[in-house]
Amino acid sequence: MPTQRLRPILVALILAFLYQPAHAISDAEVKAGIQKLVKQLYSTQNANGHWEPGGFNERKKVEGGLTALITYALLTAGESYQNPKIAKALNYLKKVKMEGVYSRGVRAHVWAALPDRFRKYLKEDIYWLQAAAHKVNTGGIGFWYLKEEQAATQWDNSAIQYGVLGLWEGAKRGETVGGSLWAGVEKHFINDQNPDGGWGYSATAKGTRASMVTAGLALLFITQDYVHRSDYKQVGRAMNHPLQKRIDKALEWLGKNYIPGKVVGYNRRPFYYMYGIERVGLASGYKYFNKQDWYSSGAEWLLQQAPTNHEAAFSLLFLVRGRVPVFINKLEIPGKHWNNRPRDVDKLTRWISDTVEREMLWQIVNINTRAESWLDAPMLYLASHQALGLDSAQRAKIKRYIDMGGLLITTADSGAKAFNDEIQKILAEMYPRYKLKDIPDNDEIYNLVFKLANKKIGAKSIHNGIRHLVIHLPRDVSWTFHADQHSDQGIWQFMANTYYYATEKGRIRPRLDSHVLKATRKPAGPEVIVGRAKYDGNWNPEPQAWKVQKIAMANDAKGQVTTQVIPLADIADSGLPFVHVVGTEEIEFRDAELQAIKSFVQAGGTIFFEDAGGRGDFSLGIEDQISGLFERRRFRRLEAASPIITGKAIRGYDLSKISFRPYTILRRPRAEKTHRLDALNINGSPRIILSGDDLTAAILGQPVWGVMGYSTDSARKLMTNITLYGVKPK
Repeated sequence: MPTQRLRPILVALILAFLYQPAHAISDAEVKAGIQKLVKQLYSTQNANGHWEPGGFNERKKVEGGLTALITYALLTAGESYQNPKIAKALNYLKKVKMEGVYSRGVRAHVWAALPDRFRKYLKEDIYWLQAAAHKVNTGGIGFWYLKEEQAATQWDNSAIQYGVLGLWEGAKRGETVGGSLWAGVEKHFINDQNPDGGWGYSATAKGTRASMVTAGLALLFITQDYVHRSDYKQVGRAMNHPLQKRIDKALEWLGKNYIPGKVVGYNRRPFYYMYGIERVGLASGYKYFNKQDWYSSGAEWLLQQAPTNHEAAFSLLFLVRGRVPVFINKLEIPGKHWNNRPRDVDKLTRWISDTVEREMLWQIVNINTRAESWLDAPMLYLASHQALGLDSAQRAKIKRYIDMGGLLITTADSGAKAFNDEIQKILAEMYPRYKLKDIPDNDEIYNLVFKLANKKIGAKSIHNGIRHLVIHLPRDVSWTFHADQHSDQGIWQFMANTYYYATEKGRIRPRLDSHVLKATRKPAGPEVIVGRAKYDGNWNPEPQAWKVQKIAMANDAKGQVTTQVIPLADIADSGLPFVHVVGTEEIEFRDAELQAIKSFVQAGGTIFFEDAGGRGDFSLGIEDQISGLFERRRFRRLEAASPIITGKAIRGYDLSKISFRPYTILRRPRAEKTHRLDALNINGSPRIILSGDDLTAAILGQPVWGVMGYSTDSARKLMTNITLYGVKPK
């Protein structure tokens, strides 16, 4: 069988392998579930504005707690405190006499989520909670259900969890919490930890219970920040830090035992447990527990349940807080010093969220997971002081993340030469065509919001002519982030600019709404072969673009695409009907290449020249050279009646209306609603098509600022139509 006939079959087999019919929870389903839970909670509010049950035999311990929990959940879901129903609940919470630690701890969350005029209520609860904390027989500090019953033997880890979480909410709003309390809580959980890494419920219930593992972990992450922040200035210490070993042991237990909705060791109160999972997920940054994405798997389980009121509140908190967009992923390299400053990305994310006025999260992703799974964040962060010794497979994953549209941020802890040298070597191997250079002061990334200069930041980057692929910070910025030091505002502002750059000015998606295009059906449509011309220039700046375009065309049954890389000088004798030529910079083609172009189109072939990134240097030079081949004939705007635009006769899309990227609209105040393709007619029909606007970067689907061209949807459809027109027999 001829080689060209084998290729479409191979493509079909690959796409069939990628086809994943199994259901995965979507952001749209989560959003609908959130709306349903909000409606349920409002519908059960009583006339007095609260949700408290009557005749509950433990009423004294939890008086007002259910209303506080539900009110906090509704506020977290975006409901306004000025909503009359919420206002009624707040009036109840102001007046109710709370004697239980659970209730006070949760109510503190409510006040902390409200404007400053509610601050006095927060102060009262923080004062009460600190008074309720007492020394316990583990040698540390703990809580019991009721303040008046406190004794050294009266404590349980659930009450401690809610007492400390309430205090933490106050501390984050600037309320003073005694430093000895954080240290005392840490001492309790260290001394109470079981040999397997978990925790039991109380002194008399020592067996490891999954919900108490989440409680212990959440609180140790808090104490790590408050008690041990300065411990991590010396690089290399984190891995062997005594507290980190305790945390790692508990994470190891959770990594083996996490099952959505199943409380191992207790098998009751699964909604309480799932809220604990969400707490640990956000505090630790880890994306996976027991090889499962805790949020995706947890959301799927929760949406299948029929919860009661308190269960609905826990569900709502899980779904809403976990749905928040992921600002950045931190790359874990097992066995290496990848986490010298454990809270660096956490502090950075909080500052960026406050600065851009949008709540965002961070995650830790393991180098051994799929690169596609890292793309739920626009940036990937890698820091160390040592040469990490990444193997070829690990380097390939990092490159795939970048090539799929991600931005890699690297920084040398303590400015270590070993890490700086290794990064430069790795990048030179990944991208031999591009050089790691200082970012010039006029670059978008230095001017998007904050006006900065390279001499103060010292950032270097790898740029492919379209976008920054990698930004390297040679100095020790991870300590600045971890220590929450703001004397040098420049690096914080640089990262805010980088956020706006990598998200196309804040167009960041919810956690589950990845831009990665997946095959949704078995391959369908005609077999299509696309020639990709190679020349001595930047002919392949986005190597994943056509792989994504193949999936897009297969999903819509527009064609089963095979690409064939061919030297531009050889296209005339290739037998290919359609060739795509990409560039980002001014290029002078050789005579043999120009003659091959002329012969190719005169024989009936179609060639598409594209200025990837839309900067204009490539397209202007091409227009002049091609015009010179054909007696200085000029390119004209492609007619609206062309099949490339109408989709007629080629089974394409109707593209009479086309959308552009936000950067394009900003730079062109009178942005067009139609295409901007130019064409040169050969033998009576368009054979040479030229785009000064980008399609290639847009096809990837990842927002990035500074690209002049079409939106993702329009780019994919326009490339489809150009391809179908190009391969159609003339």
